[in-house]
Amino acid sequence: MRHIVWALVTTITLGSGGVAVSREEEPETSKSSDELLVSAASLVKRLGKSPLRVLDTRSEKDYREGRVPGALRVDIREWTARLADPSRRADAKFWGERLGKLGIDPRSRIVVYGSSPVAAARLWWTLRYLGSSDVAILDGGWRLWVEGKHPVSRRDEKVTPTKHAPRFREDVLAVTSDVKKCVGDEKFQLLDTRSVGEWNRGRIPGARRLEWKDLMAEDGRYKPVETMRKIFRDHGLDPRKTIVPY
Repeated sequence: MRHIVWALVTTITLGSGGVAVSREEEPETSKSSDELLVSAASLVKRLGKSPLRVLDTRSEKDYREGRVPGALRVDIREWTARLADPSRRADAKFWGERLGKLGIDPRSRIVVYGSSPVAAARLWWTLRYLGSSDVAILDGGWRLWVEGKHPVSRRDEKVTPTKHAPRFREDVLAVTSDVKKCVGDEKFQLLDTRSVGEWNRGRIPGARRLEWKDLMAEDGRYKPVETMRKIFRDHGLDPRKTIVPY
């Protein structure tokens, strides 16, 4: 199931562009949680307990108007722009400063959320790329948090900065040269997560199409596990292979 959800979240992460490799293996030194999705009810019970760190991907305005108690805001546009620039992507100083200001260290249990599943999943993937292994997405995001009448905070959040050097996981990122090698290789499956209109205008040879929106329920949560498994099977995805979404 971890491999299916990893591929699912990576698909949503990159639905608006970019390429990543979905692999089941973790670094030998990593301690990873099997819980990649967290419900609002579950998160409520964990608020205020160390080493939890909650991160918000919404705009500064929305964040100031109300957030999950203890949540810190991440400028996801800045982070995405940095990742899109190969010359600055693996900047240890930049990422160390960003992670340190958020109080993140190797023990941190991180939960990310936002108004958009794409933004939340992008942050989830970025933190994994930077070496954080215990990261989950708040299923349903801010919308279901508010609809569930869960606590909302407007006070300034205090955080003790940390010194945390990123451990870049290049094994979860496929650059152009990697993708070229995947074309025609039976060990890999290329997955196009764009709309049908974008697909019709051109795609990587041999790619299958599964739009990221097809994996989301109407209420903003991920579809049930068995439904997702069927969707992946119906699209010919093989969990034994390395999936490369874009």
